[in-house]
Amino acid sequence: MLKDSGLGNGFWIEALMCFTYVWNRVCHKHQKKTPFELFGGRKPSVKHFKIFGTTVYAGFPRQTRNKLQMCSKEGIMAGYALQTRGYRIWIASERRVVETINVTFDQNEVCSGAVLNPKSKNLDYYPSYSETGSEVDYEISNHDSSDEVKRR
Repeated sequence: MLKDSGLGNGFWIEALMCFTYVWNRVCHKHQKKTPFELFGGRKPSVKHFKIFGTTVYAGFPRQTRNKLQMCSKEGIMAGYALQTRGYRIWIASERRVVETINVTFDQNEVCSGAVLNPKSKNLDYYPSYSETGSEVDYEISNHDSSDEVKRR
């Protein structure tokens, strides 16, 4: 998944979380039910499955933007929302991950990784998950200048 998406190795945890989400919602060889169905007692929906690393456009409501801001931002599908219904979207221009359901997918265009790394080959992504908000705070660390990961 990670290799096919073209994203860097810093996205391994996002790829793992996405894989686990999908794995728990598909049937396996020895059982006729999915792990989700065995645990929750109902069949999961798979209509919302999308390709990891696909280019997306995340919409933002009027209340969170001013008149001059764009109503959507380009990003990359980095998985499925942890606490709510929706998707995890990596917004490269803002260097953050947001969870939203207001997403338009461009399934024909999968990220090449170049959009994430315009200047340095050592740019990595370090997520930190919060239980309360739908936004994940983190910073990008450039190994040439610093080996620290700073959280906001």
